[in-house]
Amino acid sequence: TADGNSRSMVFADGGFNDPNGLPALVHKKVRKIISTHYLSFDERIFNRSPIDSLFMDWASIVPLFGMVPDSWIELLSDPIRRVSYQLYAPARHFFDLHSNGENQIVKWLDRMNSLYMAGEPLITTLKDLDVVENKFWGIEGGYKVDLTTIVMIGVPRKFSEKVNPDVAPPPPGKNFTNAFGFFNNEELKTVPNMNYLSGETIIDIPLLGIKNKTLPIPSMTLQAKETRMSEILSSWTVTHAWDGLVGHDGEMKFEGFAEIFDEL
Repeated sequence: TADGNSRSMVFADGGFNDPNGLPALVHKKVRKIISTHYLSFDERIFNRSPIDSLFMDWASIVPLFGMVPDSWIELLSDPIRRVSYQLYAPARHFFDLHSNGENQIVKWLDRMNSLYMAGEPLITTLKDLDVVENKFWGIEGGYKVDLTTIVMIGVPRKFSEKVNPDVAPPPPGKNFTNAFGFFNNEELKTVPNMNYLSGETIIDIPLLGIKNKTLPIPSMTLQAKETRMSEILSSWTVTHAWDGLVGHDGEMKFEGFAEIFDEL
């Protein structure tokens, strides 16, 4: 530092503090916000229910209410990650957990579980959330937000039932999808939670005399087929949920995008 001392610094891309643009919208006091939450693929989510993955990393809304997901706590033995998350968690606190006298996380989880059991996409709205002060983002607090969350983990049953089996043939002896809704087809098993890390980066710049040099940096690429299927699923999700979603108990869990946009 300028005074001769030293200190630790965290260097990361913009998504570290803001993966989906939510802070800016809260700062601008937007009354109705739609926020997408997602996970990159790994074997943990492929082999368990999407409901069990709701509190992992970017999919979780827990930090928005001033809490830290269990998956983050597991990483706190790493001193670098511990410092990073200690900085990150407070910066993501925007809403009062007990807005309207209800535990909003419990309400959200109940709705998501019901939608999952009904084979529906995971979308719901938490209305009239009380915004709290957040000095990191310059948010004053003291007003309310309706927060609609779209969680993209796995493939809803009502979508996979519409997909021609010839599009994603499973390996011999396996069903079209696994027990948790993911395609068993090897090319599409990561939909929509695509794995963007696909081996090492190899560069080839003849002008600089560099030929097929391997760099210690993961290659970040997506395959065309899984990307297209994820795009189709995303489009279906919005269209299917336009007029609302009903859970396994017959109760409305999401009033629909029409309700949001018709009032604008």
